[in-house]
Amino acid sequence: MPDAYAPTASLTVAVDIKSPECYLALSPTRALARDLDIDIDWLPIVTPPRRPAPEGDGRSARHKRHRVAYRQRDLARYAKAAGLTLRDPERGPDSSLVGAAMLAAKAHSGRALHAFLDLAFERYWNVALDIEDPDAVAAALREIGVPDAPVASGTFAALQESLAAAGLFDAPAYLVDEEVFFGRAHLPMIRWILEGRVGPGPI
Repeated sequence: MPDAYAPTASLTVAVDIKSPECYLALSPTRALARDLDIDIDWLPIVTPPRRPAPEGDGRSARHKRHRVAYRQRDLARYAKAAGLTLRDPERGPDSSLVGAAMLAAKAHSGRALHAFLDLAFERYWNVALDIEDPDAVAAALREIGVPDAPVASGTFAALQESLAAAGLFDAPAYLVDEEVFFGRAHLPMIRWILEGRVGPGPI
């Protein structure tokens, strides 16, 4: 097993294009980086698809359906406030291919990375990009000026194992000062850490 991921920037952020929470976290995470003038090491992570709400009239099944329905309403609420489109948030395709493409864009340039993130998130959530289609993903890379430069599957798989060894298993995942946080709700705490833990931490 490879060693755990070693941070290369003040903040590591692992995202999965198929995660609506990652799409919602993209803009506020970038804003944090601009405010603090820090570098972010953006990495792709493949998270497991969410299980569909179970059928049946049992208490457990009803509770799980309520949780799924609440999550969908919550996502819709925040997406509307952010001006984002989130269609069919319960989809669960394999995001390995688009994750490898993200690495290819990152290797090309920081500008290409962010252009790819913008394009991939927007089109996937508008159901205009099939992230399991190699031709569609390659075309997206070419559109932002990145020539066909596939990332070796072994390299991508090793990264996933390394992230898991570092304790990153969901997305968006934030790694800062050897601490792991999941979800954009932790951005105030992450800001406090990055600013030197001055004063009481946010609660």
